[in-house]
Amino acid sequence: MSTIPDIFFDRAGRTPDALAHAVNTNSDGGFTWSNSSWKDYADAVRHVAASLIAAGLHPGDRVAILASNRPEWIHTDMAAMTIGAVPLGIYATASPEQMEYLLHHSRARLLVIETEEQYQRIAAHIENLPELGSIVLMPGSEPQSTAITSWDEFLDRGRAVPAGDVDRRRSELQSEDLGSLVYTSGTTGPPKAVMLSHGNLVETAHMGAQAIESQDGDRALSYLPLAHVAERGVSLLGPITAGYAVYFCSDLENLPRYMRNVRPTIFVGVPRLWEKMYEVIRSGLNDARGLRPRLARWALSAEAVGNGKRSGLRGLVANSIIAPSLRKKLGLDKAHTVISGSAPISADLLMFFAGIGIEIREIYGLSECGGPAAFSRPGRVQYGYVGEAFDGVELRVAADGEILIRGPNVFPGYLDDPVSTRAALKGGWLYSGDLGEIDESGSLRITGRKKEMIITAGGKNIAPRHLESLLSDHTLVHDVMVIGDGKKFLTALFTLSKSGMEVLTWDMDSAWNSAEALEAAVRVIKEHVDEVNGQLARAEQIKRFSILPAPFTEATGELTPTRKMRRSYVCQKYSHVIDGLYSEKVGRHTSYVSYDACVD
Repeated sequence: MSTIPDIFFDRAGRTPDALAHAVNTNSDGGFTWSNSSWKDYADAVRHVAASLIAAGLHPGDRVAILASNRPEWIHTDMAAMTIGAVPLGIYATASPEQMEYLLHHSRARLLVIETEEQYQRIAAHIENLPELGSIVLMPGSEPQSTAITSWDEFLDRGRAVPAGDVDRRRSELQSEDLGSLVYTSGTTGPPKAVMLSHGNLVETAHMGAQAIESQDGDRALSYLPLAHVAERGVSLLGPITAGYAVYFCSDLENLPRYMRNVRPTIFVGVPRLWEKMYEVIRSGLNDARGLRPRLARWALSAEAVGNGKRSGLRGLVANSIIAPSLRKKLGLDKAHTVISGSAPISADLLMFFAGIGIEIREIYGLSECGGPAAFSRPGRVQYGYVGEAFDGVELRVAADGEILIRGPNVFPGYLDDPVSTRAALKGGWLYSGDLGEIDESGSLRITGRKKEMIITAGGKNIAPRHLESLLSDHTLVHDVMVIGDGKKFLTALFTLSKSGMEVLTWDMDSAWNSAEALEAAVRVIKEHVDEVNGQLARAEQIKRFSILPAPFTEATGELTPTRKMRRSYVCQKYSHVIDGLYSEKVGRHTSYVSYDACVD
């Protein structure tokens, strides 16, 4: 089968009564799941596909989707591919300007939204989007503007389309046809539109089955943005090959409750989520009183974690009493496949979770190869490495350290951007822009990004991600960014974790955000920096640091929707702090430069 709709309808035909999707319909804080089978899923896709045809969509036309995680997103995505149209996702947090750029650049003909507010965000820009012919509102609210078509009206128009028209469109699809557009995060400029063919997506779907090793009754949670290639793989591509059910969580704030209720057997997270889970566990244990929390603190102490294995009484307590309880509280007591992707995760976090019986396996990839390229096999997790290439994928490292990828999942190019396409694809290899190493067993280690490489005034090439990984490995640290391009030495900008500060000030007679707490945090961070410096070559050591007043967020501009750091923006926003770190007025042996001292 050479297209995604072929695999999808084959799955629906083989397991029509199996659970495909589940949505929580309880609005009072509880859980009442509305289930739909693979037959229901297929019927919905056919109906939406007919409605897209009725709306005038032709093969190659773009269909943009802006919504939280819900079945209608998946139905629209699959339906668009079924009739030869090209779906693309827009992050729910996108600004009006970002929305206009994506809709204009993609030449979207139809936009599906979830709320009237989303329409209001783009309304003032509609005149700049002459190719956008229809805006459809998903069920849940009635449109207030005449420019919007309700979901019911949209579906009603599709009833007039003969069923054979959908089948004919599907039968005409070819493996090399464009299957979807995925926009990059745009950390260094405008987002680029990654073109993925049906053949690319088919390979990605099969790779998902490789990574998951599915079992009967498997279920996954859909909660990361569906505009991201990783969640689309989990929620749309993976199920059609592996056959698991998808439970939708549309509100990230309630994710812990959803996890405890659903108890997914397959769970994919990002490093920041694992960090938050760790912080919650540590904070809870530190705050709690009584014998059981004391036992947990003792059994899970840092020196006991080691490589995730314990022995003796400590091991007995951790493995038989503490770990099962923690896994259940996290909602991961039934999980057999737990994956981390999107960004590097620290070895200490991997070891901690291994210590409570959760083996987190890493996946490495990028949008340009449909998502996955390498992954850690079960039982073969190697801390500091993201694993080996998927079957059918080749990896190698160029002379300058750049990771190259070759395989049937590699994209044909960027939309309307031949210059970037030529830079990314050379001699059949995808030049990833990532730096790494491959050991004798074929395991890949990521060391940084080429574009992020720091070249000091002394000519030393330094990959900041490795240093940031070491520096972020502390409960007080929320974000860290290493500075030093063109400078005589390296410095760092830190932001503090609220939960870490609360633990730090537990025995102090002051609030976590008081001046006294900050002074204590500075001392602890300095000790941490000194400890990390002891592991580094002289040119890599952090000579000075500052603590910023607030964490990095997407809303304040420092992060992309996928939590990638916008380094140039951070440098611009905090240029006065960076200038202060390199000021000649700072004493030679001063390591901490306060934020306030840098403000005019």
